[in-house]
Amino acid sequence: MKFLHSNETKVLLVLACVLGVLELGARVFEGKLSKDVNHIRSFPSVAATLKAAPKERLKVLIIGNSLSRDGLDKKLLKTELAKLSGREVELAAMHPDASNISQWYYGYRRYFDQTDSIPDLIFLGTGRSHLLDAPAESDRLSAFYVSLSDLPQLLKEQAGDVEAISKAILARTSLLFAHRARVQPLLFYNLVPGYTETTQTIAVRREPLKVEAESALVPASEHCVTFEELLKTVHAKKSQVMVVAIPMTEPYVLPPCVLESARKENAPVLDAGAAMRFDASHFPDGYHLDASGAAEFTEKLLEVISKNPDLMQALSK
Repeated sequence: MKFLHSNETKVLLVLACVLGVLELGARVFEGKLSKDVNHIRSFPSVAATLKAAPKERLKVLIIGNSLSRDGLDKKLLKTELAKLSGREVELAAMHPDASNISQWYYGYRRYFDQTDSIPDLIFLGTGRSHLLDAPAESDRLSAFYVSLSDLPQLLKEQAGDVEAISKAILARTSLLFAHRARVQPLLFYNLVPGYTETTQTIAVRREPLKVEAESALVPASEHCVTFEELLKTVHAKKSQVMVVAIPMTEPYVLPPCVLESARKENAPVLDAGAAMRFDASHFPDGYHLDASGAAEFTEKLLEVISKNPDLMQALSK
């Protein structure tokens, strides 16, 4: 009984209650955190809609990030694919912000492959580096992208990193922890005096260390193992995938390992990062294509599709 009346115990109980309330709040108000959270949480229904579409309908899935979200004119793509295929089109999208091949691989497996929500054709939109193997946030993957059956694979990939494994497990069980990067500013900006100024000061002082740490993580060579695994997963169920390099402010070419993996797995590539140039006026935020640029790029994509026998065959199944 003395233990229950100790000050330390009272503090722990209060802390546990506060965390419990915050966890409940994170679950109840999750949809209000951002549009991107709502998009991620829509994946089960998006996959279910694709699966439920009539067999005679052409099922198309866009995978990517905000480059694909803004760089492809979905209405134009759907209309013209219907004309090319002679079929109605069911168009779905999985393009969460700031995502790359790790999220796309696990997300496709969880929401589409493992639920038998199989598209006929996938457009895999990318910038130069988004298909390259790179260190991934285990907590973000665990919370939003990895299925329970794939969780052991994710944990194994952490190669004994206790911190990464702990984050993955904690994010799987706690939405408060999984959304901490979004929740923390909402709480502290409003409740803690001087929080904004303090975080800015810390960020400035840590920047040299961050740059040094990131440079140490740059691999000696570029690899595309996860990208190749995604292609194999898609092709195992007879879907076709097309790699689409989205134009950016500066021209770029896809890395050799991306082109080699695509060639090996017979995936067509529209390497428009260098082939298509748009002036700065088409990038109002300095990164994403505007509506007119997206329409022009989508027209080019459709032109390439119309001249590719394998893709045309996928459309006409």
